[in-house]
Amino acid sequence: MPGGHERPRDALHGAGPRPSGGNGDGEPRVREDGGPRGRLDLHGRRGEEISLENKNLLIGRYRGAIGVKTGFTESAGKCLVALAERGGKRVLLVLLNAPDRWRKAEEILDAAFARGSGAFSARP
Repeated sequence: MPGGHERPRDALHGAGPRPSGGNGDGEPRVREDGGPRGRLDLHGRRGEEISLENKNLLIGRYRGAIGVKTGFTESAGKCLVALAERGGKRVLLVLLNAPDRWRKAEEILDAAFARGSGAFSARP
């Protein structure tokens, strides 16, 4: 299926949910009541409110974690794209088919920050 989606209903398109702005500017609102990981309020195509909770377990737990995206498909397994920043250095991590993605992410991010600079790859 084009776009990396396994089923047509998985595909995102412009007619899907869109962020709602608290001041009408169209920017997403992040609610603070979701704890350190937060929530994002969206409005659906028919104006319905949709609240999404961040499921990225690194946020609020791993020092320097900024976020990015978690995912799962039967083909790719548990996946994670993570971004962390420490001391002005950013590390971007991509894990595919990683059954223990949270522990592995912490391990690889720690190794990347300890290394200081330069890219490297590791198998999950």
